[in-house]
Amino acid sequence: GDEAADALKPLQDQMKAFSSDDAYRNIRKEFNWDGPIAPGDKTWAGNPAARTLYKTLSAEPVAAASIGQVYKGTLWDEDADGWEKRATDTDGAAIDVAVKVQRPGVLRQIALDLHIARLALIWVEESGFNGSTGLANIVDRVGAGIFQELDYTVEARNAADFRRSLRFMDFLFVPRHYAKLTGRRVLTQEWIVGKPMKELSDDEQFRMVQMGVECSSAQLFRTGLVHADPHEGNMLYTPEGKLALLDFGLVCRVNNAQQEAMAGCILNILNRDWGDLIDNLRIIEMLPDTPQTWVSATGAEGDYTGGEGGWEDRDDETFREAFAKCMDGDDPEKDFTNFTELVMDLTKLSTAWRFQLPPYMVFIIRSLTTLDFCAVRTGANMYELAAPTALFRALAPKTKRGREQLRKTLIAADGRGIDWKKLIALTETAGGDANDVAAASSSGNSATATGTGTGTTGIEEEAARAVDEMERRAAKAAEKTANGAPTRGGFDEHTRESVSRLVTELVSSSSGSALRRIIVQASPESLVPPEALRSTIVKGARESFADAVAAASPRSVFETFVAFSKSLWRFLFDRANPAANGYEECEVFAEGSPDAFNCRVNLDKRRREIARLMIRSKLSAPRGALSAAFMMGLMAWAAVTGALVGMV
Repeated sequence: GDEAADALKPLQDQMKAFSSDDAYRNIRKEFNWDGPIAPGDKTWAGNPAARTLYKTLSAEPVAAASIGQVYKGTLWDEDADGWEKRATDTDGAAIDVAVKVQRPGVLRQIALDLHIARLALIWVEESGFNGSTGLANIVDRVGAGIFQELDYTVEARNAADFRRSLRFMDFLFVPRHYAKLTGRRVLTQEWIVGKPMKELSDDEQFRMVQMGVECSSAQLFRTGLVHADPHEGNMLYTPEGKLALLDFGLVCRVNNAQQEAMAGCILNILNRDWGDLIDNLRIIEMLPDTPQTWVSATGAEGDYTGGEGGWEDRDDETFREAFAKCMDGDDPEKDFTNFTELVMDLTKLSTAWRFQLPPYMVFIIRSLTTLDFCAVRTGANMYELAAPTALFRALAPKTKRGREQLRKTLIAADGRGIDWKKLIALTETAGGDANDVAAASSSGNSATATGTGTGTTGIEEEAARAVDEMERRAAKAAEKTANGAPTRGGFDEHTRESVSRLVTELVSSSSGSALRRIIVQASPESLVPPEALRSTIVKGARESFADAVAAASPRSVFETFVAFSKSLWRFLFDRANPAANGYEECEVFAEGSPDAFNCRVNLDKRRREIARLMIRSKLSAPRGALSAAFMMGLMAWAAVTGALVGMV
C-alpha cells in the first residue's frame, strides 16, 4: 500500500536522467536541424558560429521522469511570434520554455512490458483465479493511452483542448506549446514558475487540492475530457495562487450519459442513496444489468476464494439489500470522506457479487485515487469539494434520462409548482459535512412523509430545518477557526466563488436550458421561496451590501462603475468577442465565417425570446406580478438596510 506508493513516486519526476548528448541528438534528428541545438552544444561538429535552434538551453535536465526529461531554455525573439498570445505577455520579453525530450528506447520497453502484462492477465483469466473476464481488453485500452502519451504532438493537442474546454476556470493555468518546435519525441512549451505540493504550506496544499478536485470534477461532469495522470509531479502552485497542470499525454474521454451518472454518484454517496447509486453504476458499466453472484462447483454461494465455479443471475432486490448492508456496515451513519474508502467497500462487495471494470474506468480511477491521496493528506473531503460541480451537472442535464430525473426532482406532484423540499435536499448535498447531510436527509425524509407534496406547513418546516442546518454548520466552522483549527468543509471563499460562477452559468448559458424550461412550466407563486429561506436570502444580501458599503472608498466606487460600464458595453456591442456573450456553441465554426455569424445571431434571438417568454408567462399569470414585486421589494429592503448598516 503506502510503501509501494512511496517506492513508485520517484518515477514521476526523480528518475535517473539519460545523457544530455543523446537528448541533443534526438532534438536535432526530430526537427532535421542542421546546426547546434543551443550554445555550447558538444554534439555539433560543424560551423561553431551557426545559428542555434534554441537561444539558450540548459546543459542538464531540470527534471527526469520515466518517459522523458525536461530542459529549460529560451526562444529567439523572431520565434516567439509563433506563440498564442496571452493578455499578460510582455512585448519584447524573452519567453522561457520547457523542452521535454523522450527517453531513448522507451517505446520498445513499454511495448515489451505491455505484452508481458497481457499474457499474464490472459493466464489469470483462463485459470479462473479471480473469476474475471475481458482482462486483456484493459491492457489494450491502457496500452493505447500510453502509446498516445509517447507522441508529444498528441499531448500538445490535448493541452490546447483542455485550455479551451476549461477556460471558465480562472484559477487554472495550462501551458501553451510552440508548434514549430514540437514533434513526436520533443515538446516545447511555456515554462511555468510554481512549487510542487511538497514545498507548500498546509493552507496552500489545501487550496491546491481544492482547485485540483474542482478541476477534475469539471472534467468528469462537464467537459468529458479527463486528465488521467494528475499526480504531484504534474501539478504546480503558481505565485499568483493558481493551479498549473502539466503533462497531457494520458487522457480519457467520457460521454454525456456517463458524465451525468458519475455526477449522480457523488450526490448519491452524500445522500446515502444506495438505490440510485446502483442505477448510476450500471450506466457507467461497472455493474451488469442483471445481478450475478459467485457459485462454486459444489453449488455453494458466497465470497469468491478461487477454484472452479461461475457467476449466476440473482434477483435485483436481494442485490440491493446486500449492497446497502455492505455500504452502511456496522455503522449506518458511517462517513465517506475519501474515494479510497468507497473503493474498499466496493471491493468487499465484489467478492460475492459481480462487478465490471470497463477499460475507460481504469483512467478515471487512476485520476481519482491520485487526487484522493493528496486530499487525505490535507484533511479535505473529496466528495464535498466535488459536490457543487456534480450538483451543477444534475441541474444541467444533456440526456433525456437526466432531463426526466431533473423534472421529477423539481416539479411537485400536482405538476405545476416547484417542490421546494426536494430542491432543498438536493442543494444541501453541495454545502457541508457529509454526516450533517445524512442526518439532514433523514430529517427531511421524515418531514416529507408527514407533509403533502405542496403543503405549505411541510415546506416551511423543511426550509426552517435547512436554515438551522446551515447556521449550525457556519457556527461549527467559526468555532474551529476561532480555536486555530483549519476549516476543511463547507463554503469557504473559493467555494462561494465557484458556486456563484456555476449559478450564473445556469441562469445565462445554454447549460441551464433544461432548468429554465422547468421554471417556465412552474406556477409563478411556487417560485417564491418559503419564509425561512426568504429570511436567509434577505439576511445574506443585507450583509453583502453592508460589507460592500463599509469597505467602499471613492476609488473603489469609481473602479466598480468603470468595470460595470465595460461589462455592459461588451454585452451590448462587442459582437467580436465570443467569450463576452457566451458564444461557446459557435466556436465549432471558423472565426469570421458566415456560419459563425449566423450562429451568434440565432443564439441572441433565442436568448431574447426565452427571456421574453419567461417574463411574460410569469407576470401575466395570476399572482405573477405580485410575486415578482414581492421578491423585488425584499431585495430592495435588503439593499437599503444593508447600505445604512455599512455607513454606520
